[in-house]
Amino acid sequence: MLLNTTACQSAPGYAKTELRLLHALWEIAQDLQSISRLATLVDASDTDEDLIRQAIAAVTTRVEAIETEADQLLRNLEQDEKIRAESRRSAARAETERRAALRKEALLDAAARAKAGAAISGAAPLGRSCTVAAAQAQPGQVRCRT
Repeated sequence: MLLNTTACQSAPGYAKTELRLLHALWEIAQDLQSISRLATLVDASDTDEDLIRQAIAAVTTRVEAIETEADQLLRNLEQDEKIRAESRRSAARAETERRAALRKEALLDAAARAKAGAAISGAAPLGRSCTVAAAQAQPGQVRCRT
C-alpha cells in the first residue's frame, strides 16, 4: 500500500511538471514568433543578424532543456508504472497464497470432521466414493456411495 500511496502522491507533481513544460513550450513558440516578426522588420545589417542568431540560440537552449526534463519525466513515469505493476502482481500473489491457505485449511477441517464422524458412527473413513458435498458436510452427515 505504501507504493500505491507514493504513486498517488507523486501524480500531482507530475501534472504540475507537465503543465510547466507545456507553458514553457508556449513561451518558446511566442519567442520564435517575435524573433521571426522582428527579423522581417529590421535591416539586413550584420548586427541585427547576430542578435537574431543569439536569440535563436537562446531559444534552442531552452528547447533542449525542456526536452531533457521531459525525457526525465517520462522515465520517472515509466519507473513508477513498473513499481505499481509489481505492487499489483505482489498483491495478486499474496491473495492467491491466502486463498490457497484457506482452501487447504478448509480441506483439512473437512477431512478431520469426516474422520471424527466416521469414528463416532463406526463407519469406514472417507474413501474415493465420497462426494465433494460429503467432504463439506457436518459430522454425522457424510454420505458415501457403497
